[in-house]
Amino acid sequence: RHDFHAGQIIYPINTMKRTDKQHEIAREIRKFTAQSYITAEVPARWFFFQLELKSKTIGRNMIGLEECLEIGLSVGMQEDEVKAALLYFHNLTLFLYFPSILPDVVFLNPQALFDMLSRLIAISYEDCSYD
Repeated sequence: RHDFHAGQIIYPINTMKRTDKQHEIAREIRKFTAQSYITAEVPARWFFFQLELKSKTIGRNMIGLEECLEIGLSVGMQEDEVKAALLYFHNLTLFLYFPSILPDVVFLNPQALFDMLSRLIAISYEDCSYD
């Protein structure tokens, strides 16, 4: 055990290498949360919007809101409905949309964003020196 974390609020965790026990715990958490979802009826065009968004942006991790709006219009949605759908998909973590801080950006691949942030935190942690 290392005491160099004493008094810190954030502790570094290597999320890139998991033990078998950690994989088992993660699997149980996913299984439990998958069973706890409440089903909700959404407009069919939201479903088509999601499919169009995924098919037109293959290989991309983010997209501008303007392009999202164009795709929404192509399936019969208005601007406010596109934004509502993006928030809905954000809550499901299918896409990430932060209108209050990044109103013009939609992250299409949440895992890619999480991986990038994890690497950034790990690099920042490694660059720190502990006396």
